[in-house]
Amino acid sequence: MKTTINELYFYGRPFPASLIDQNRSFAEQNMMMENDEEFTSFLKENNRASLVVFNPDSFMYWYGAISEHELTKNHGMLKMNLPKSEVAIKETNGDLANLSTPLNSSIPSFLKEVTAEGIKVYENLGDSPLPYVLQKVDLDTKKLTQVLYLKVSE
Repeated sequence: MKTTINELYFYGRPFPASLIDQNRSFAEQNMMMENDEEFTSFLKENNRASLVVFNPDSFMYWYGAISEHELTKNHGMLKMNLPKSEVAIKETNGDLANLSTPLNSSIPSFLKEVTAEGIKVYENLGDSPLPYVLQKVDLDTKKLTQVLYLKVSE
């Protein structure tokens, strides 16, 4: 479950925690992005993803796509570089609906599995030097990959 992954490039749009809906998800923002022509053309070459960036008091939710390569055209998306890092990773069967699962369910259950493996996790992810939880969906293989960043790797 613990491995090292290379630098990744997340392209998307950020949404503040205040936009979370009554189901504790960002389904409405995800749907808005899915209905954006510029975004859907961008997805032809990249896997959909969500990224939660924690800080000590809150978090920022990103919806977009993940790439192993820096793109020359970002289709109006903001870019965040995710460093080569040691990570905790879990793959399961999944689809687009997984990216709209309530965060207060999906992240704690993932973290519970990570800690059950004996991996140390910050009590408040916002205190971590790498406060990232990435979820990506490959619609071709129907795989959901969840990634918790642990520490920068050389």
